[in-house]
Amino acid sequence: MSNPVWGQLAKALDDQTTILQAIASLIATHNSDGSAHLGPGGSLQTHAASEIIDHLAESVVRDKLKFDRFQIDDSFFTLDAWGKTDGVELLAVSAVQILTAASSSDFQRLSLGDLIGGSTQANRSQNPVWETGVIYNQITNQISYVGQISPEDQSGFGFKIVNATVYCVYFDHSGAEHLTSVSTITAGSLLKLRCEVPNGTDVNFYVDGNLVLTITAIACDDVGDFMLYTIQPSANQAKTMWVRFLHFDANFSED
Repeated sequence: MSNPVWGQLAKALDDQTTILQAIASLIATHNSDGSAHLGPGGSLQTHAASEIIDHLAESVVRDKLKFDRFQIDDSFFTLDAWGKTDGVELLAVSAVQILTAASSSDFQRLSLGDLIGGSTQANRSQNPVWETGVIYNQITNQISYVGQISPEDQSGFGFKIVNATVYCVYFDHSGAEHLTSVSTITAGSLLKLRCEVPNGTDVNFYVDGNLVLTITAIACDDVGDFMLYTIQPSANQAKTMWVRFLHFDANFSED
């Protein structure tokens, strides 16, 4: 008597479907399931969450990329497009020094204005996202602003650094300044500041990659600039800050 072929055996006494037929049916069902591998720990979830996925270097072609946002990436090879005061100097790539005099009345600034012919490109209505890296040499007797903000005109939003304290800040329509303390700085260390406007009114504030504050329906006037950096001593001492990089992206404006 010959031995039976395992795959041709019935899967049960009351089901004459062969084992091979049952396996084929299960595979077909799995292949037609669009949610397969999407659960926690599934291969597609693991793949999507991986910091480095299995695309070979230089294998992603440009027609697969999406260019649907206005974008600025500046590592400061030049300051030609920037407005600056006398204390601002580019010392090396990615090393913009903003140096004040030893006077509490000295005020130094670096700013990137809006586009000629694109006066709403930087507005909150375009859902801007920006991130920048700055370094402060000191942690006392200084006031600094970073963001889409104008302390002179009392408008906009971003961050304010007073001595060693980091505040999320915005000016409301009446010019009143609203501050929320969220972090502290370490002298000489890179501080990464980020704001996201997801819907034209709300603002998410991040410090060193961490979400520290969300303000909904923020009521402030647009400043029309992509970015501003300022520093002023609060005593007769010279103060220094460094700007390392800026990323900005937003929906394209229609004007």
